[in-house]
Amino acid sequence: LQQRIEEAEKRLAGESALAAKELKSRTITVEAAAKALPKNSALVEFVKIPDYDFAKGTFLPSHRYLAFVLTAAGDVTRVDLGEAGVLEAKARQALEDIQVSQKRLDRLSLARSRSSLESLSAVVWGPLEKPLGRADKVVVSPDGFLNLIPFMALIDGQGRPLVESHQLAYVASGRELVGAEGAAPKPASDLLLVANPAFDKKG
Repeated sequence: LQQRIEEAEKRLAGESALAAKELKSRTITVEAAAKALPKNSALVEFVKIPDYDFAKGTFLPSHRYLAFVLTAAGDVTRVDLGEAGVLEAKARQALEDIQVSQKRLDRLSLARSRSSLESLSAVVWGPLEKPLGRADKVVVSPDGFLNLIPFMALIDGQGRPLVESHQLAYVASGRELVGAEGAAPKPASDLLLVANPAFDKKG
């Protein structure tokens, strides 16, 4: 059945440029993705997967998060971030504490928000620091609940928010690095900050 699917996709790709582009994007190589990364950068692709009982040959109801780190040099490292339930509980707590601190703006709520972010960073970012090495530009592809995490607010190993030590960019998948036609447009500066929009302003 899989062979028949692949044959049908190839026939469709021969008649449709759009289908051909989609098929090509599914078959990118690690080498192509690494080549698309700028110097001193890395891709971190997060994946939420179900746990598997190898003895019984069955999937379990529990899940875990993995992170695959690809450097511009082509090195790939798999990092097990642990049980999804534990990580997501820390993420929920951090998001709640951030919301409270934004409303109250008092010293206690800000300290609690910082503490929650440090706890979350220890399980999400801490294990990535060694495979990332000196990469200061990181392309992040979140999965599951990690899509809600403000990665720039996470704390690095020196106690600084990531926004102060890394340039972060987001993609839905690492395939986007090589999926675009032609060269990607280059910004005139390293940082673009957009904030405080007046959505209700008329005229």
